[in-house]
Amino acid sequence: METLHLVDGGTLEFCQSGPQDAETLLVLHVGSPCAAVVVPNITSAAADRGVRTVSYSRTGYGSSTRRMGRTEAYEAENTASLADHLGASTFLVAGWSGGGPPALACAALLPERVRSCAVLAGSSPPAEVGEVWFDWWSDEDREELRALGTSPPDPFIKVYEEAAVPLRTITSLGLAEWPEGPDEDRETLERSPELAGAIADSMRRAVARGVDGWIDDSVAVSRPWGFTVSDIGVPVTIRHGEIDRLVQVDHGTWLAEHIPGARAQILPDHGHVSIAEPFDEVMDALLETAR
Repeated sequence: METLHLVDGGTLEFCQSGPQDAETLLVLHVGSPCAAVVVPNITSAAADRGVRTVSYSRTGYGSSTRRMGRTEAYEAENTASLADHLGASTFLVAGWSGGGPPALACAALLPERVRSCAVLAGSSPPAEVGEVWFDWWSDEDREELRALGTSPPDPFIKVYEEAAVPLRTITSLGLAEWPEGPDEDRETLERSPELAGAIADSMRRAVARGVDGWIDDSVAVSRPWGFTVSDIGVPVTIRHGEIDRLVQVDHGTWLAEHIPGARAQILPDHGHVSIAEPFDEVMDALLETAR
C-alpha cells in the first residue's frame, strides 16, 4: 500500500499494478465494504492492453482518513488528486458494485479527464429515480437505506458492527459459500481462486479497523450524490447481471436508459460477481469508447 496526503489534511491509501511506463491509467473503484486491493483478473486484463491499474480505499476504510458526510461527488476530488499524484492527466475509470457511483461521479464531474467509464453491478441515484428506487432492494436493505437517506446513521452502527464480525475472517472459500449469491457467482469464485482471494482480502481490510467506511458508503449512496447522471457526457458502459441479488438489475437498466449514449450490457446469466468475468470484455469496452 502507498499513501497519498490530501489537501484537506487527510490521507488516502492506494495500490497500483501493471506497467509503470504505461500511457493509460485505469482507476478502479472497489465495492462496499471493500478496501484497496490488486484484483488479478482486472489488473492482468489491463496490463495485457498496456494499461496500469490503481485503486484506493475510500475514506473511512483501511488507513484512509475518515471524512464524515462525504458524498459520491467527493470521490471525483480524490480520484483527480490520485491521478495528479501518478502523473495522469487523463484516465479510464471503472466502478464495481459500491464503486459504481464513485465512477459515475468522475464521469460527471471530470469530463475533461475521464476518457471512458464502466459501471459493473452499480446502483442508481435515488434522488433521480424517485420512490421506486427503494423497491429495487431487499426488504432489509430497503428500510435501512430509507432511514439513512434522511436520518443520522447512529442507530445502525451496532447492526454494521455485528455484520462486520464474519467479514474480519472471511476467506475465499467462505466467500464462495455465501448464501445470498446465485450459482453463477459461486462458480466464478471457485473457478477463479485469485479473484476470490482478492475480494476476501479487500473485505477483511475494509472492516479491520471498524465500520466507518461501510456506513459512510451506505449514507452516500442513499442521499443526493452531488451530480446528475443525465448530464454525463463521457462514454459510459453499464454492465449488469439479470440475476444479481445484491444490486438488482433495475439499477443497471435505469442507468443505461438515463445516461446519454450509454452502452448497455445487461447479461442474462450473470450475478453480482460473475459480471466481472471476463474483465477483458470490460477493458475492450473502455478502450473502444475512449475519447
